[in-house]
Amino acid sequence: MKISTSTILCLAAIYCTSANAQSAYIDKYITESITLTTIASNAQDVSKPRDLDFKPNSNELWVVNNGDGNGGSMVIIYNAGMPQQSEERRKDTHSGHFKIFPSAFAFGQDGFFANTNEIKSTAGPDATFMGPALWSSDTAIFARVFQNNWVSGLPLGSHYDMLHQSPFSMGIAHDTAMAYWVNDGYNGNICKYDFVKNHGPGYDNHAAGKIWRYTDVKVSRVPNVPSHMILDKASGWLYYIDGGSKTLKRLDTKSGAISGTLTPPSSGGETLAGYWKVTGAMVETLDTFDTQPCGIDLQDNRLIVSDYTTGDIYLYSLDPVLTLLKTIQTGH
Repeated sequence: MKISTSTILCLAAIYCTSANAQSAYIDKYITESITLTTIASNAQDVSKPRDLDFKPNSNELWVVNNGDGNGGSMVIIYNAGMPQQSEERRKDTHSGHFKIFPSAFAFGQDGFFANTNEIKSTAGPDATFMGPALWSSDTAIFARVFQNNWVSGLPLGSHYDMLHQSPFSMGIAHDTAMAYWVNDGYNGNICKYDFVKNHGPGYDNHAAGKIWRYTDVKVSRVPNVPSHMILDKASGWLYYIDGGSKTLKRLDTKSGAISGTLTPPSSGGETLAGYWKVTGAMVETLDTFDTQPCGIDLQDNRLIVSDYTTGDIYLYSLDPVLTLLKTIQTGH
């Protein structure tokens, strides 16, 4: 995915017609001609987009803007790609911490989503107090409730939770319930985060959180280029981009074992219900690129990867082995 307005919304045009499709529909992009349509741009407040996804069971396309030091924003495109399409920009008043320089987001279950943040910390140059944040995708709640200018004693905007052991995190994928996988660009590992509880919007006692750090699963960050992830929940394979090595990899989330207990560093200290070291998980390298892979999605048996350098979109089959079926040149 070349992170530009034009290319990310070319991807949106593809997803608009295939968000709920089977692999047979995806395969039409192999055999039939392709028309790319821009459905939103700067005129609709899309600026420095980093990720996009359809809200489950809806035609709402959510696009996260990287923003600036005051936080990122979300553009919600209602009835995406349809004649009655409309757009709305949402920015929470507390996004300067909970959604600052967002690199990726993923919808979960029960109306929630979580985002990662590409920054070391908002607590000073020596701190590492940063990680994924949890939100409601209910538009009556997100960036609507408890909006205030960090007023002492008031709830902290509409965020639901945040854990802080992954600065410069570059990708996120939902697992189950309130658990998410995170590409930790600062520590160079894949982690699993579980927010565990619904604390309600705006509150900051997040001590129920649990983290599993896969210390021997190494990743490396390329600044300003997300390394997106997607979990195949049927098989347990986590597909992810390792930006530094320019590779497409997968992790068997059913493998590995806890081999120790970890303690948050003083620079990122927080109370957790559990923090564990996991080792021995199976990792496979599926493809290597001369250019910079970035985006990833999975539709049934088809893996979709996009390229930051060229704007190309690669369609793969996963059965019986990874096979490149088509390269779509977007020209962006």
